Amino acid sequence: MKIRGRLTPSELKDGVGLFRPKSYWVKFAVINWYGLVLLGILIYATIVALAGFRHANWHALGMLWLIIGSILLIALYLGRSRASRALAGMNRQLAGTFQIAPDGVRGEAESGASSFLPWSTFSAWKRGKVVYALKSQSGAVTILPLDGLSGDEIEGLSAMLRSSIGEPS
Repeated sequence: MKIRGRLTPSELKDGVGLFRPKSYWVKFAVINWYGLVLLGILIYATIVALAGFRHANWHALGMLWLIIGSILLIALYLGRSRASRALAGMNRQLAGTFQIAPDGVRGEAESGASSFLPWSTFSAWKRGKVVYALKSQSGAVTILPLDGLSGDEIEGLSAMLRSSIGEPS
């Protein structure tokens, strides 16, 4: 069974999210602790001002919300664009097609170069909305798009993955 190797942005997004560690958001919060502290202080100051415990300088408080909100939006935009560029670069290096065989997955680049990953390389797999993601024992993820496959081919691929790798994780 042949599957195209190049991924659309929606397929990349679907595949990358399948094996995201459960501690992802905890690590994100630890890395960005200073932003969370500033946001906490700002929320506290706003609540105190709204409750009327202190006379508030609403102009200054509004400016702080505007500045911190702008910083947050810029950080999110830069993070997403950096991730998008990295994924686009990775996508350019992917195989042109994948050949699913009883002994493993063969990748063939448009330049003619090829690679082979036996089923024993993979430790887990998951099905997303539009892709299958295969996780190797080293942690690398191979994403196989389902676009262009019939329902019977998808069921056959699922059966092959179950028999070769095990049940989806």
